[in-house]
Amino acid sequence: MSFQRTVNRNFTTGFPGEIVRDGPNRTKAVRIAALTPSVAARYVGNLIGRVYGYLGEVPATGTTLAALAPTVVIGGPVYAGVLIHPKHYVLQGNAVDGTLGASLAIQSGSEGEVSDMSIIVAEVFNPTTATAAIDPSFVLGYVPNNVNPATETIGLPYGAIIAGANAAAITGVGGIVISGAKVLNSISLSASAVGTPVSGYTIIQLTI
Repeated sequence: MSFQRTVNRNFTTGFPGEIVRDGPNRTKAVRIAALTPSVAARYVGNLIGRVYGYLGEVPATGTTLAALAPTVVIGGPVYAGVLIHPKHYVLQGNAVDGTLGASLAIQSGSEGEVSDMSIIVAEVFNPTTATAAIDPSFVLGYVPNNVNPATETIGLPYGAIIAGANAAAITGVGGIVISGAKVLNSISLSASAVGTPVSGYTIIQLTI
C-alpha cells in the first residue's frame, strides 16, 4: 500500500461522524448489533456517520460490565443517534488494501458512541431523482432498515442521512425524520437515479 500523498477536499474539515464545532454535545455508549438485511445491497457494514436505532435495552441481570450498554443496529426505526468518532476505532481494513486500508466500518459486537446532539460532518444523500439545493431550511431524516423497497426505489443504504424540503419529502420515501436536525453548510446535490444514490459531505447540527 503506497503512502498517502493527497487529501480530498471533502475531508479537509473532518470525516463523517467527526465533531467539528463547539456546542452542546450529548452522546451515549452503545453496543453495535449485527444486521441481517432484507435487501443486501442496502447494507454496506456498520458505518460511522450513519444513523442507528435501539434494538434492545440494558439487561437487568446476568451480564458482564462490558455488555452493559444499550444495543443499537444500523437504520433501526427507534432513533438513537449518529455513530461518531471515526478516529477512535481499530481499523478493520478493506478488500483492496488489506488490514490497514481506510474504512469507516466497525465490527458487529463492538462498543461505539452515538450522538443525538452535536455538530458533525455528515454524508447527506439526495433521496429524489431531481437536483437538490440543500440549505438550513431543509428537514433531515434517515433510511430505516425496514424501509419498503416499493416506496424507496433508488436503493439508499440503511442508516443513510437524507434531506428533504419538508417532512413529507422524508416520510414520502419511507424515511424517518430526525427531529431538530439541520444542515449548517448549504450543499447542492445532483439527481439520484435508481441504483445510483448521490451524496455529498457537509456539516449538520443534531439537536432535540
